[in-house]
Amino acid sequence: MTDTTAYKALRSQVSSDLNQRIAAHRASVGRHVMEVAGAAPGPLNIIATGDSWFNYPLNNGLPGDTDIIAQLPSLLRANTQILNLAHYGDATTAILGTSKRAIFVEQLNDAANGHFDAILFSGGGNDLIGDAFRFWLRDALSADDDPTTAMNDSTFNDIIAIVSSAYQDLIAIRDAYDMNVPIFVHDYDFAYPDGRGAYCIGPWLYPSLVSRGWMNGLAAAQVARGAAVVQAFMLAFKAMLTELTARPKVILVATQGTLQNEQEWANELHPNPAGFGKMAAKFAAALEAEFPGRAMAAAALA
Repeated sequence: MTDTTAYKALRSQVSSDLNQRIAAHRASVGRHVMEVAGAAPGPLNIIATGDSWFNYPLNNGLPGDTDIIAQLPSLLRANTQILNLAHYGDATTAILGTSKRAIFVEQLNDAANGHFDAILFSGGGNDLIGDAFRFWLRDALSADDDPTTAMNDSTFNDIIAIVSSAYQDLIAIRDAYDMNVPIFVHDYDFAYPDGRGAYCIGPWLYPSLVSRGWMNGLAAAQVARGAAVVQAFMLAFKAMLTELTARPKVILVATQGTLQNEQEWANELHPNPAGFGKMAAKFAAALEAEFPGRAMAAAALA
C-alpha cells in the first residue's frame, strides 16, 4: 500500500468513525429529550474535541479506548451525552484548521445534536512535545548544560503563540454559539522521556533531548534530567492556559501533578488506563463544580 493510499484509507476510516459517533449521539439525544421533556434540567449534553488524550485507542498496547472521554461516562450521571470529535495525533493546527474546525462548528450548531451544555477541549501536546520538540530546545552546550535554560525562547514563543491562537479561535466559536457555555481545557501532566513509544509510533521526547545533548541514555538520572526539561515546557503551557481563563467561562482542569511516577504512563505522551482514569476524575469534578447535581454520578460523589 502506498503512502497516499494509506493516507486516504486513514482519512476514510476517521470520517466513518466520526459519522458513527455523530449518528449515535443524535439518536441518544433524541431519546433523552423525549424522556425528560418538561422536567427540570437533567444530565449534561457535552461536545468534545482534541487529541489522543480524548481519543487514545490502546489499552496497554492492545486495541481498546482508555482515554479521558472513554472513561468519563462511568463517572457521570446516567444519560449524560458526549459527542466526541477528537482524534489521536492531532495538533491544535489540525483540530482548529479549516476542515476539522468546520466539522466542529457544524456539529456544535446542528439542532439534531441538542443544545450543548459544555465544550471539552484537549490540545497543544502534539504541538509542543511531539516530533517537533527539538525545535523549541537549545543545544545543551549553548545553554551551559543548565536544564532551566533549555528552552529556546524565540522558537517556543512562536509555537505557543500559534497554540494560543487556536484556543482563542475556539473561544470565539463558543462565543458565537452561546457565551454561557463553559469550555473545559486541561494542562496534561509532566511526562517522562524514557524512550517508550506507542505501538508503532514514538518515542517523541527522548530523541529530541538526545539530539540537543540533554540526554545521553536512559539511566534513571538521565530520565530525571530530561523530565526536568519537559516540566519547564509544560509549566509554560499552563501559564498560557491560565491567561486564557481570564476570559468568561474558560475553565482550566488542573491535571499537572496528577501522575506521580513512570508506572502511571503507558509511554512518553500517554497515561496508562489507570492514569487516564485519574484524569477523567478531574474532569468529572470540574463539571460537577460548574453544574452542581447535574454532572457526577452518586457513586462517584461518594
